[in-house]
Amino acid sequence: MRYYLLLPINREKQISESIPQKWLKPVIEKLLDKAEELKIIQKISNDEEIRYNIWKYIFTIRAIKLEDLSIKLTKDKEQYSLQIFDENIFEEKITLANSQEKMDLKLNKKIKIFE
Repeated sequence: MRYYLLLPINREKQISESIPQKWLKPVIEKLLDKAEELKIIQKISNDEEIRYNIWKYIFTIRAIKLEDLSIKLTKDKEQYSLQIFDENIFEEKITLANSQEKMDLKLNKKIKIFE
């Protein structure tokens, strides 16, 4: 699904940009539920909306092998952020508006997202 969503429709748009979110969100949520149940992916958050937004972002990263990705929850002053690494190379940083209580991750501990 990740590769399908990244396919270009034309020079400016990808398929993911043309599919309405109301169709895409339930499919991604069901995939995440099944992957967590089968222990394929790491549970990131108790909050469905946070989990969906983080994974939606991870699926758009240009890393070739998602299996090599790791994440790390950090705190800068009063704001939490999620750092994404491809093996040991820093890739992206996502700022989280919510608190750590909704996250199933320990602060400052890097973990692989695929088990």
